[in-house]
Amino acid sequence: MRMIDLTYDIDGFLFPGNPECKPDGPHNRVGGMNPEFVYDLKICTQSGTHVQGPHYFLKDGATLDKIPLERWCGRAVVIDMPKRGVDTTAEELRSLVEPEEISDSILVLRTGHMEEILETKRLVPGRRPDCHSMPLNS
Repeated sequence: MRMIDLTYDIDGFLFPGNPECKPDGPHNRVGGMNPEFVYDLKICTQSGTHVQGPHYFLKDGATLDKIPLERWCGRAVVIDMPKRGVDTTAEELRSLVEPEEISDSILVLRTGHMEEILETKRLVPGRRPDCHSMPLNS
């Protein structure tokens, strides 16, 4: 089995309008001779690598705390998506993968969107649906 790390640094991308990650500390909240220093973080839920749960797209969709942790572990199939800025149809998606490949698998769609954003530091109209060109904060 091969493991693939899909994460980006928590401060690697700041979506326009979202607050920056703010660490606060160090704090020692343990009394006695053995201090333990910790930091508090204030971040937007859209910071860093994260999952968009059904509630993000559907008014009555499930929140992530309602999805069992086991659903996030298992065999995965990564598909490189050839189209950018327009919807991919179900038929086009089916043409990219064999049904037996994805049976009982986690499907990861690699769009290249984050690589483009991190390289250009911009959200470009037409490259992401319903998005206006906005400079990213550094």
